Formats: sequence, C-alpha cells, structure tokens
Amino acid sequence: MSPAAAGWFAALSAGDITTLSTLLAPEAELIGPDGRRVRGSAPVIRWLMDAASPADARLHVGTVTHAHGIAAATLCVEILLSGGQHRTERGVMAVTVGRRGVRRVVIDD
Repeated sequence: MSPAAAGWFAALSAGDITTLSTLLAPEAELIGPDGRRVRGSAPVIRWLMDAASPADARLHVGTVTHAHGIAAATLCVEILLSGGQHRTERGVMAVTVGRRGVRRVVIDD
C-alpha cells in the first residue's frame, strides 16, 4: 500500500483534517454514497468536514485492504441520539493515489 493511502486512513481514523488535506492531490475528486461528485481538494475537505459534523458521532475505520492500486476500508459511524440511544451506520471508503497524492475518494454504504 502506498504511504499516502496508509496515511489517509490513519488520519481519517484520528479525525486529523489537516493531515487529510495535505494528502489530497489538487485535482482530487470525492464520490459520495448518493453519487454526488465533488472536485478539488478544498471542496473534498469541506464535504468530509460536513459529513463528520455531529460532535456526538464516532468514526471507526476497520480493516484496510489494498489491491490493484486501490486501498479500501470499512467504516462504522456511531451517532449518539437523545435518551442515550445510538444509531450505527456502516459503509466503505476506497481511495486511489497518484503521484501528487490521493486522487479519488469513493464512499458507499
């Protein structure tokens, strides 16, 4: 696995937006679970920050696998609801890396 892909998932797990932004290529693209595309490193970071905005949400990055230039990990987000209950959402994130950093991020549920 490339150092950029390994660093991406480590920073994602730590919630380190600053490191994520340094790992993105300027031409980065994100494809969200709804199929919406966001292009450019700054818009991708804004999308990730908006998606992680609930202060009472915890992100767990599962096993990271790598094959054919694509690194992917399972994601689990636990959101604390009122009354002490919580909701869990699961998905997968895949990234491809070019010479200038992470070029594509795809999130699916």
